Amino acid sequence: MGEKINILNPAVYKALCERDPAPIQRLALRQAEAGVHALDVNLGPGKKIGAMLPWVVEMIQDVVELTLFFGTNLLSLS
Repeated sequence: MGEKINILNPAVYKALCERDPAPIQRLALRQAEAGVHALDVNLGPGKKIGAMLPWVVEMIQDVVELTLFFGTNLLSLS
């Protein structure tokens, strides 16, 4: 599982703040090319960044077809 798309990664944090998909898409592609079968996408507990989850999912799925796992406490099943 690829774990590079993480809010603690300075490049990911900057890309999210600037709404720039390219750095995150490059990370997703690089991990896919390395042979991972899934990506762990961790946007952390912040509501502002967490609200970007649909955009993040879409931009990753634009470049790779991998299963995505989410490390966040912002998802609700109710």
